[in-house]
Parts: sequence; C-alpha cells; structure tokens
Amino acid sequence: MANASAIGWGLVILGSAVTVIGIKQAWKAWRMKHWEPTTGVITQCAFTEVSGSRQGEDRDRRYHLSLAYTYQVDSTPYEGTRLRYGMVGNVNSQKWVEQMRERYPQGSTVTVWVDPKDPAQCALERGPGWTWWVGPIVGVIFLISGLKLILM
Repeated sequence: MANASAIGWGLVILGSAVTVIGIKQAWKAWRMKHWEPTTGVITQCAFTEVSGSRQGEDRDRRYHLSLAYTYQVDSTPYEGTRLRYGMVGNVNSQKWVEQMRERYPQGSTVTVWVDPKDPAQCALERGPGWTWWVGPIVGVIFLISGLKLILM
C-alpha cells in the first residue's frame, strides 16, 4: 500500500502542475483579445519532418513548425516565435503545413498581437489553439487518479 500511496502523491503533484500550466496557457489565450496589433515581418517559416512511431508510413509523419518574426513596439525591436497559445509543437497534417507556408512566407508582412503590458509576449494568431483544453483535462485526470490511489 505504501507504494500505491507514493505513486498517488506523484500523480497528484504531476496532475496539479499540468492543470495549472494548462489553465495558465488557456488564460493567456483568452486574454489576447485585449492585446494590440502591430506590424511584423516573417524571418522564418520552416517545417522539419519528425519521425513517427512507424517509419515509412504516411500516417505517422509529423512536422515541427519553426516560425520566427520581428516586430517593434515604441521603437524597441522584438523577435517572436509563437503562432498562438495552446498550440502543440508537432502536427501530422501535410495540408496544414502547406497552409502555414502560404500564409506566412519568409519576408512577408504580418499582424503581430502584442501584450501592451509586456511587449515581449506576442503571437501571430489570437485566441486559443484547439489543444488549449488538453492540459487541464489531462491534469485533472492525473489528479483524480492520484487521489484515488492515496485514499485506497
């Protein structure tokens, strides 16, 4: 039983951390509606193919987005790399990859959304990504599982 209790406490700690981080990311995404637009320039939009679990099969191909852009706020230059809050790092959709290449070609002018309280915080797209809910849900599942093990 002591082993189950230790695992339970580990799950509670892990679940709490994942939940807090997920909620923080979701909160930042929702706060972006108060951010201000500025003009930026794409300095990099590249994709690296990352190996999947089964090499050679199309369905296991994954792509990592490397995105960078520059912008200025009050004559101070900044560099950003965030597409949006709550966005996963790797995707498996070749169609999405092509859409991003077309939308953000190197050298193109873009709107950068900037936090007026902290201009280093920025993103190209406002609102949460479709994965914003994953962190809080997974965290709560770990938290509940850990509590069950502790209370057994």
